[in-house]
Amino acid sequence: MKKLYLSIILAAVMIGQAHARIGFTLDECRKAYGKEVSSEAAWCSSDQKAYGFISDGLYIYAILSAEGKVVDITYFNNSAKTELSPQLKSGLWESNVDRGRVWDDTYYQTIVLNSGWSGKHVYKKLGQESGLHYVMYEANGLNALVENANKLGWQIRTMDQFKLEQRAIKLLAARDKQRTRSKAGGRSEETAALSPSTLTEE
Repeated sequence: MKKLYLSIILAAVMIGQAHARIGFTLDECRKAYGKEVSSEAAWCSSDQKAYGFISDGLYIYAILSAEGKVVDITYFNNSAKTELSPQLKSGLWESNVDRGRVWDDTYYQTIVLNSGWSGKHVYKKLGQESGLHYVMYEANGLNALVENANKLGWQIRTMDQFKLEQRAIKLLAARDKQRTRSKAGGRSEETAALSPSTLTEE
């Protein structure tokens, strides 16, 4: 029990310090984390950029939209190759939920009835991605947030960004398939060129 309390306290401290979140600008991320340690074009869109930050024992990988707002953020333990604790994941999720909006958790727990439901829809697979995904919708709007494990990290995205990334995954898969076919065709041509029927004595 004592260890559990210590874990909760530690998670609360880390969350309080590592508070950059969905919707932040690059300047706001820098204020929260300090200067980025890496930057690159985002894997999913040439219009987006990704930045890496290190802060309070976490490595934070944030993808910013073309409009310059964080739309995808993944947190990793920067001290060890281990998953984040459930308490830390929960706190990071909470820090990314814009409480200026009414989400399903608030709607079903306080406005309509005290159902005890977290407001998250759970999917065993979502889009092109396997593994558990949790989705919470805005009760009176079109926004939604998606959270899931990403290797050893914990990823939180807007639904619009999730959809963009699914399109990118499909496109990359199609390109890989085409390359495989091209390589297979190239090997066939090379094999045919070396077959006995095509060889002549000089």
